[in-house]
Amino acid sequence: MSIAAALGIMSGTAQGAASKPSSEVSVQVAYKCYVNSYWLCAETLDRVYQRAQPTKNSDYVVLLDKGRSVQLRCWKEGEVINGNNVWYYTATDVDYPYQTIGYVSAAYLSTGKDPEWGIGHC
Repeated sequence: MSIAAALGIMSGTAQGAASKPSSEVSVQVAYKCYVNSYWLCAETLDRVYQRAQPTKNSDYVVLLDKGRSVQLRCWKEGEVINGNNVWYYTATDVDYPYQTIGYVSAAYLSTGKDPEWGIGHC
């Protein structure tokens, strides 16, 4: 069962967008993660670089695989990617094989509305 299904969350479609059958609806939500459940997390929607600064021309820290869970520490405005200027300061879990920290564009994360509620500004 997906997290969204467990929480009973439904996904809407943008006005004028074609709707999908309910079996194909993709729901994006942040969720609690890590051992102490302190951080909200999201998953990467594609392979994406975690970067030193909130721009795609910044040095990269690590290449994250699609579906990788990252902790959302805070957010700030950065380079616009796919119409979204929100970048999250993220951390991988310690089992990555090592923890990394850096920025990931919200355009590549399963956050839903950006900035995600409950995540402070950096």
